[in-house]
Amino acid sequence: MIIVEGADGMGKTQLCRRLSEEFKGEVLHSPGPTIDLSNWIMQYLTAPRGYSNSIFDRFFFSELIYGPVLRDGVMWDNETRSFMMGHLLAASPMIIFCMRSPDKAWDYVINSEHETKHEHDLIQQIEEQNFRAICESYITYSMALATLYPYHLVYDFDHLHEDVIVEHVANYL
Repeated sequence: MIIVEGADGMGKTQLCRRLSEEFKGEVLHSPGPTIDLSNWIMQYLTAPRGYSNSIFDRFFFSELIYGPVLRDGVMWDNETRSFMMGHLLAASPMIIFCMRSPDKAWDYVINSEHETKHEHDLIQQIEEQNFRAICESYITYSMALATLYPYHLVYDFDHLHEDVIVEHVANYL
């Protein structure tokens, strides 16, 4: 199980495609902040062996980061978040946080075609100031996770070639 997280425009989808080609895994996209998100996440966390060859383009962390910025809070209470985090750690996925300069990412986000209606709708809600807060939150979560979780990588889209990430993932698998 590989989870690729990061703000919009950070190279997640591109990296997911590359990992899928390299490791023959299915790319699964988060349904976004819907009522079904909890069920979607728990479906994979409670049966991780069945999804061991899956690559997730966003998962648990996106709601923790986007929720407070776009909706003044996350859709889960503390007990649910703790339950999900416990299952996430038990599943031992490889978690990759995609990063890049917020200026370059914002420029990409506002000037590119969006693959899904959810992506398009999300971008309409985000302002540049909120986008910077989202990027900072991903950095914070990434650093916090590094202290708790051994299977964690940061992919700097602007300064690190995908091949380096592919090699690290191959060593993990």
